[in-house]
Amino acid sequence: MHGILNKLGIVKIILAILCALAFIIGVYSIFQIYVGGTDAISRVANWFMAQIGEFLLFIVIAAIFILLKLTGKRNHPKTYFAIMIIGFTIAGLNSVPLFLTPISISNANAEFSAGFGENWETTIPDDVKSFFMHSPFNIPQQFLGVPHKECQIIENVLYYEDPDEEVSLYFDVYMPKEPDENLPGNRSTIIKIHGGAWVAGDKSTGNMPVVNKYLAA
Repeated sequence: MHGILNKLGIVKIILAILCALAFIIGVYSIFQIYVGGTDAISRVANWFMAQIGEFLLFIVIAAIFILLKLTGKRNHPKTYFAIMIIGFTIAGLNSVPLFLTPISISNANAEFSAGFGENWETTIPDDVKSFFMHSPFNIPQQFLGVPHKECQIIENVLYYEDPDEEVSLYFDVYMPKEPDENLPGNRSTIIKIHGGAWVAGDKSTGNMPVVNKYLAA
């Protein structure tokens, strides 16, 4: 019996350490979101935090409830409420980008209206609308990925080379699986350029290849 209690105590300590680590990562994520930095580590961290932002939000919320359960309101009321305040503050600040998504969608719609007219959506043929997503943003897809069909991918096509500067630049091509006259776009081409100021970023993982596959298909 004593051995079981000791094991439970060790499990509680491990859980508390993991929850504290989640809080620390959450605070660092807040720093990257609202302050950031220009050094190489900050650039990599900024990109990484952007990819796991929503996951981190739910991890922090889970950590809050685990710590509250481990602490106990009756035995340690001050610690209990401190964990609640600190935890939900971290979660709230990390959730701001997610809750600002509707504003981003509204701004995008305004830019489309400015470029293509107020009623641009009515000009889309009905047979083409079937290829569009039902919503500009979908939370499950944010976690599970954008659904897409198979497509052709040709990687590392050389488009620029300078032997003197030892520079070779490549692009990847995403195309429909097979030629299909019914596909929208009339064989138009989308050139997708990743950021990074020539010191960071890449054309594959850092440039959302799932979206490239979806657009190609």
